[in-house]
Amino acid sequence: MIERVTIIGNGRVGGALAARLRERGIDVHVVDRQHFEAFLTSTSPIGDLLIIAVKDAVMREVIERRASSRSADLDGVVVLHVNGSLTPDVLAPFHKHGAVIASAHPFQTFRDADPKVLDGVGWGCQASGVLRPTSDVQRPTS
Repeated sequence: MIERVTIIGNGRVGGALAARLRERGIDVHVVDRQHFEAFLTSTSPIGDLLIIAVKDAVMREVIERRASSRSADLDGVVVLHVNGSLTPDVLAPFHKHGAVIASAHPFQTFRDADPKVLDGVGWGCQASGVLRPTSDVQRPTS
């Protein structure tokens, strides 16, 4: 079960995901633009899942800097990005340090960070060849 998630990017998609995960009782750490440099040298745990929710224009720089700064923290972590125009291959720097890489592309645009926008949205997902065993999905009972 996922207990801690780190999200790089606090825009519409990152903000909506963070809010929804918190609703589900998951410990979420959000890294916004102003705190990215501090995050690179931080020793706080990444958690089970690292979501990169930044614009395509800065995606490669964020990936390169993050993967090289804390490579020892990546073994077994699932790293995914949510940009619709890139494949998981852009995350190769994480994979070489032991992370499982994936991309998840929502089938809609986001007008704001309201987590309700996630309700009923389909996602296209791609992952690296090595995956963790499947686990039970825990759905809310409300």
